[in-house]
Amino acid sequence: MSWIGNSFLLDIEDHDLLSQHFEWTHRISGAVPTFALDYPRAYGILPDIRNGVREHLQ
Repeated sequence: MSWIGNSFLLDIEDHDLLSQHFEWTHRISGAVPTFALDYPRAYGILPDIRNGVREHLQ
């Protein structure tokens, strides 16, 4: 659902577009590894966050 919540559609009444959008998000969410990133918003810890993401990806 995060793919839907973080996307933007100009015309939410265009039912064909909505259908295509839901289909696209369903396909891409199954094809691409997706992770939620939740961290305190403090600039001082950004290096630690970057290092944590790098470690996770290796």
